[in-house]
Amino acid sequence: VFVDGARDVILDAFKRADAAGEKIVVHCSGGGGRASLGLGLWLMHKYGLSAEEAAQEITKTAAAEGSKRKPDAAKLQRLMDNGTLGKKDDKAAALVPQSKPLPHNFARGSGHDELVYGSTRPGFCVDNEKPGAVTTEEVIPWCQFMQEKGVKRILSLLGDDEIEWYAEPIADTLVTHGFDSEHYTRTGVFVDGAR
Repeated sequence: VFVDGARDVILDAFKRADAAGEKIVVHCSGGGGRASLGLGLWLMHKYGLSAEEAAQEITKTAAAEGSKRKPDAAKLQRLMDNGTLGKKDDKAAALVPQSKPLPHNFARGSGHDELVYGSTRPGFCVDNEKPGAVTTEEVIPWCQFMQEKGVKRILSLLGDDEIEWYAEPIADTLVTHGFDSEHYTRTGVFVDGAR
């Protein structure tokens, strides 16, 4: 799923946020699958948790905060060990539907950490998953919500194909609406043939 070196890019973004004492949000599309893997890497790295312990912690913390995440411990371990994962898996199974969703599926990654959060992508809606469909107006509420929550850094795990869903370059939109370009990191995902 992740391109070569993705683990290191993900961990570096978390390390920079931790060193600066700034909140960071990691997002994928729905906020449950790839975001959970990113959160799990951090828990394994910083707190020495096993993949299974990290997956349990993410699930427990999300549930306590009214969010839904379903990390895959086996994928998490492979990502930690190999720095990447293989070809695209079925991403639809990763996010468990909830009856009363929180805004942007936003929640802490763990009860251990007050700086690391997960969420949906800016402008998330399953109806706008096509090139140029996500407008700036759809991204602004996400930006405002993250700023209200004190988020200073963004780690995007969107694939190159998903970046094309935005009518305007997402990095530019985030900067225009209050995020420092130095605090936006993205690592490409869902690249066919990534090993």
